[in-house]
Amino acid sequence: MKQLPYRQIHLDFHTGDAIPSVGEGFSPDEFAGVLDDAGVDSITCFARCHHGWLYYDSCEFPELIHPKLVDADLLKKQIEACHAKGIRVPIYTTIQWDGKMSYEHPEYCVIAPDGSLDNYAPQKPGFYTYLCVNTPYREFLKAHLEEILTTLPTDGIFMDIVQERDCSCRYCKEGMYELGLDPLKKVDRMKYAHIMIREFKKEIAQFIRSFNPDCTIFFNGSHVGPGIRDSLDAYTHLEVESLPSGGWGYTHFPLVSRFTRTLGKEFLGMTGKFHTYWGDFHSLKNQAALEFECFSMLAAGGGCSIGDQLLPSGKIDQATYELIGNVYRSVREKEPWCRDVTPVVDIGVFNLEEWADHESPAPMIGIMRMLEESAAQFDIIDSLSDFSRYKLLIMPDSVPVDESLAGKIREYLIAGGSLIASFESGLKPDGKDFALEEFGIRKCAVDDTDWQGERSAGKDYFTNDYCDFIRHESPIHAGLPDTELAMYIRGLTVEASAADTELLGSVIKPWFYRTPEHYSSHQHTPSSGEVGAPAVTRRGNVIYFSHPICTTYRKKGPRWVKTMLLNAVDMLIDRRVHHNGPSTLKVTLNSQEAKNRWVAHLIHYIPERRAEQIEIIEDVIPLHQLGISLQTGERTVTGVVMVPEGRELPFLSTEDKVEFTVPEVRGHSMIEIRFGEA
Repeated sequence: MKQLPYRQIHLDFHTGDAIPSVGEGFSPDEFAGVLDDAGVDSITCFARCHHGWLYYDSCEFPELIHPKLVDADLLKKQIEACHAKGIRVPIYTTIQWDGKMSYEHPEYCVIAPDGSLDNYAPQKPGFYTYLCVNTPYREFLKAHLEEILTTLPTDGIFMDIVQERDCSCRYCKEGMYELGLDPLKKVDRMKYAHIMIREFKKEIAQFIRSFNPDCTIFFNGSHVGPGIRDSLDAYTHLEVESLPSGGWGYTHFPLVSRFTRTLGKEFLGMTGKFHTYWGDFHSLKNQAALEFECFSMLAAGGGCSIGDQLLPSGKIDQATYELIGNVYRSVREKEPWCRDVTPVVDIGVFNLEEWADHESPAPMIGIMRMLEESAAQFDIIDSLSDFSRYKLLIMPDSVPVDESLAGKIREYLIAGGSLIASFESGLKPDGKDFALEEFGIRKCAVDDTDWQGERSAGKDYFTNDYCDFIRHESPIHAGLPDTELAMYIRGLTVEASAADTELLGSVIKPWFYRTPEHYSSHQHTPSSGEVGAPAVTRRGNVIYFSHPICTTYRKKGPRWVKTMLLNAVDMLIDRRVHHNGPSTLKVTLNSQEAKNRWVAHLIHYIPERRAEQIEIIEDVIPLHQLGISLQTGERTVTGVVMVPEGRELPFLSTEDKVEFTVPEVRGHSMIEIRFGEA
């Protein structure tokens, strides 16, 4: 298959039948010309929208052609015009959201456990009732896809809203019974949902390939997580939908892309030109924000996709593509240093989504921020990843360890790897004690119930009611003031279980924990000075924090917690990258082995919470005379060059390190580190 285009547009066209003269202003030449001028090399166009209407001349389903569509050949003419300019056109269709289908065929809908239609809200505008692909609706989908594949030039198929839903329809219940699952148990219903969607994707992918073995195939569930592993062969590539202003925020893409890039598939990041969310007509994202989002995709090793929505008239918006062109012209110049890359990483961070029931849990965001803010080079991994690629593994706050994972981690540690764990990470699935004797600690049984009858350990209280303190007399304390420091969220009570377990820091108890009957001042009670259980321990190449430091950083952001975490990292490995810039600088290091070079991406844009609902990036704040130090191992550095400008930089190279100064970083700079022959 050809390489994935890196300058893509995802062109929504969800158009209700209350709008007249749909497509009246469409001009094939103008449409393709504007895209070409903006540097676009691929655009996903609509066969069918969430309203349930078709935008091509269907013989199979003529009743579904949009009733106000002026020219039923709209999609065909979009494809022909773009192909004439060398622009690829994957075809979009909706899967689980179709307002017309769900209204006319409620028997096709996902049935919630209480018997209602899933996400059905008849008193609200929207087409968000979920359809179940385990019903006869699947046969409609196959007939619809067959018509597309046999009547239209098809570069790819983009299938939207393919998600695992908690369904109790007759077909899903029958399927559960056949597999010995209990429809009355949510865990069994969700297990079946995963199995059913996995098999649906595989069946549909095989069906598509029977007509067109060369077209790209993508099923969009609006997220990429560990659950996608067992259906990866149904995809030709992956796309990470992540509109920062649309609810995903600026922490979602870096987390998900760092996992996605480990899965062995080419991928795109997907943002939008919208100021807010999909369907935000007549709005434009600030150019600095769009630059940051697209350049972050390149740094992560992916291509770019920018979401837009064609006006109902079919007339393309010139201002939108002037904005996109400003960014995509730069992307085009940078592409040679962004394709066929492998991240140069030292650290693997466990993805809590493997064990949690939601995306981007707080500990994941906390650890991601601490590492990104320090230029640490890391991937997000799961229990099936190859641990040998990493010098250090980090288990953020709540990674349970069963026998299989314990054995894999033990082998990794014996081979010389290192590990940092915090709070409940490392406990057996039953939570009673640690799974690995290599930790050198055991869990103590204590009453940690608060006045509300809830567990206080790991719980975030607004007034830090169960805060204790920490004081170190070890390298963990480097760079911190000589004082006790608040830890805000109560941790586990542990004790050493091995003679060689080293105490790196202790819990200092407050006078008492804060309750409605027993409190002092506005927030937590101050330190009593009494030393309690271990707060940080080390045994060999394993360091353990008893507090939920990752959640604490996500919730409260104490710099001393980040400093302690980084000190622990530095005690175990030599970090790959150091710089003298601010913590707002993002540094990503990639290798292009075929070209015998590394490429360092330096990205500096600052999201601000200027509005209640979204973060804003408006200004580009340049950095000057930025000093960079990279660990290069035994490779000989022969040149350091700013690209694509071609400006060579002076550098100092030692046996295992190269140092250089970047005169200016204005938003995004790429530095090529050239190596001599091995």
